Amino acid sequence: TYLTVMQPAAPTISHVYALISVSPETLTFEVAGGSQTLSIAGTDTEMQNGTPSKTTPLTIADVTITKSAGADWLTVAADGTVTAAKNTTTEARAAVLTISVNADAKQTKSVPVLQQAGQATTEYSITSVTPSAISFNGNGESKTISVAGTVVNKMNGKEVSRRNLSLSDITVDKGAGADWLTVSGGTITATANNTGRARQATL
Repeated sequence: TYLTVMQPAAPTISHVYALISVSPETLTFEVAGGSQTLSIAGTDTEMQNGTPSKTTPLTIADVTITKSAGADWLTVAADGTVTAAKNTTTEARAAVLTISVNADAKQTKSVPVLQQAGQATTEYSITSVTPSAISFNGNGESKTISVAGTVVNKMNGKEVSRRNLSLSDITVDKGAGADWLTVSGGTITATANNTGRARQATL
């Protein structure tokens, strides 16, 4: 007499991962920087002997977020929060984030990241011109003026450098009817006055 003993094989279990979408699809930051949080949609389907048995949603903990080269101005937290530092340059910045499923690196999505360029401005201020009035003799002559003031360079409204105003920063406009005057840098030259009457102009 024979006793037949049978045991079925343990089920073959595998997983199929699908990264469906990442939101937002593009991250855009202003000059001042800031933070935005990525969220994902995806599934983890458990297969028994090739047949789906259970499906669970993927979470941000199931993926890895990788920055492109040169994106040291970005930081990425484990919860998907992406933070951009303030842009202190005059160039717009761009990077790409790659989101990959930890258990299946072939399941990836790319998210472009853009940041506006910083704004550089220069502010000029004339505080005084010396002398405040010039008198020439009737034979004509040259006299020199000087200016006092500041030139302030700012980035995103914050001062980054300052220097004294110079004659090369200014333009001297003679105005209409002052063709008897010539201007070269800070030197003002009057021709001889042969008109028999006084002349006057405003620079």
